Amino acid sequence: MITDNVLARFEHFDQLTPHLLLDALDALEFLRIDEGGFLFKRGKALPESYFLLDGTLDLIDSNFNTSSLAASSDQAMLALNGEPVTTVTARATSRVLAFAINREHLARLVSYSQSNPHAIARSYSTEHPELVEDDDWFERLLDSHLFSRIPMAHVQQLFTRLRSIPVKAGEKIMREGERGDYFYVLASGNAVITNALGTIRVDLTPGMSFGEEALLGKTPRNASVTMLTDGVIKRLTEEDFNELIRRPVMQYIEASEVESLSESFSVLDVKMPIEFRCGHYPGAINMPLSRLRDQLKDLSTGKLYLVPDDAEGRAEIAAHILCQAGFNVRIIKDAAAVIYGAQAS
Repeated sequence: MITDNVLARFEHFDQLTPHLLLDALDALEFLRIDEGGFLFKRGKALPESYFLLDGTLDLIDSNFNTSSLAASSDQAMLALNGEPVTTVTARATSRVLAFAINREHLARLVSYSQSNPHAIARSYSTEHPELVEDDDWFERLLDSHLFSRIPMAHVQQLFTRLRSIPVKAGEKIMREGERGDYFYVLASGNAVITNALGTIRVDLTPGMSFGEEALLGKTPRNASVTMLTDGVIKRLTEEDFNELIRRPVMQYIEASEVESLSESFSVLDVKMPIEFRCGHYPGAINMPLSRLRDQLKDLSTGKLYLVPDDAEGRAEIAAHILCQAGFNVRIIKDAAAVIYGAQAS
């Protein structure tokens, strides 16, 4: 119904980079209103911002003063409801086509653009030609399910704290068995994740992150990352990772609150089968962490998943994997009290 070039003419959308415009385009809701119908009424708290795409509207304020608005006018490039609570009633005086977008989502996209990481990167790489980055790595990173959960203030800090490091083809960024000390993002070039057994092979392209599992589980690296080409990586310290990514992404629920949940949920126990047989949360499904990624296809995006914390560091790794895949997940705190209390009874 609308192209990114047309969308870029409207207020707020004109501040978005081409990549973020496509993201916004996917988030639009289109509405058709017949003559005499209402797009919205005064005094309503609406989470969406509305824009007029075609047709004419009367905007009627609290004193019944009326102003007409045509889609062809410059005024129609602005949001019809600039405030969260509408101050006018919008009534169609012809057949109208409008679109809406969640206000918070749009504000987030605008904030991403205003952080302008590419301009900073280009300026820096002029002085440091060895640090040539892919123009879209940051936006691809922010497009992920995981980063959609991170507050905008953290995203802005994240960009300033990521340290750029030039790397050469064949260079190992991480080695299997080493202690985890950094979180990484590939900014340019290509790399591959492998392990000694040959059971892991994941190709990495700009915008993809890696290295978080060892930080979450406080375990040695379970794979190595090798550059296939020259490139640039971004590195974040463990302390910054915990502050900017781990804390806002990980969500918890007290064991005492689980049974009062009104939404549909399933409990996933990510311990090994032998551990599961020794004790598990009531009603839990055993899905060992080592097989979790292979079984994501069997899960439903419309359901809440709970991971008991008796799996210790594995619970956070599992929650992270589920978040990356777009699932709604929380970690059950003090799950052991319920597990062993149930066994005792």
